[in-house]
Amino acid sequence: MIRSRYVGATVLILLSINTVSSISLAANQENSTITIVGRDNPAAIPDGTAYAALFGVLRHMPSETTDRYNRRVAATIAIIGLTSAEGGLLLEAAENFAIEVKKHEARTTQVRQKQHKSLDEVQRLQNERDALAMMVLAELRAKLSVEGGQRLASHVQSQVKPHMVLVRRTK
Repeated sequence: MIRSRYVGATVLILLSINTVSSISLAANQENSTITIVGRDNPAAIPDGTAYAALFGVLRHMPSETTDRYNRRVAATIAIIGLTSAEGGLLLEAAENFAIEVKKHEARTTQVRQKQHKSLDEVQRLQNERDALAMMVLAELRAKLSVEGGQRLASHVQSQVKPHMVLVRRTK
């Protein structure tokens, strides 16, 4: 008797999940949005978005001690496989990106402060931020060795993009 209740509850949950998935899919088709899961399709994650995430990880968090930050950054640079000089260039690029983002945020304050932003507005802001990341990345690549650039790109493809999930508007 107890076993049949579990089976019945399981069937009910599966039917509910299937219905919710169908509604979600229909809503996504109506709103013309697409969800990109980096684990399933890392190539679909825009490079600008992935590098912006990497630059963000390299920021010094206010709650973090300098010693902890230095150890975390050193570990990240070692995982990527960069030399200490190239790691310094990467940190400089992350700082430059943060500066550019602050300038961008100052220019877009009005849109960002709106309570109800349209998906188009959010997408435009994200595209602008991605472009900033690509600009900073181009400057960084010009300074890195060929091997350093390849290691960085490989790290982003294998370690950053697979951990990302994006919801994007389709046209």
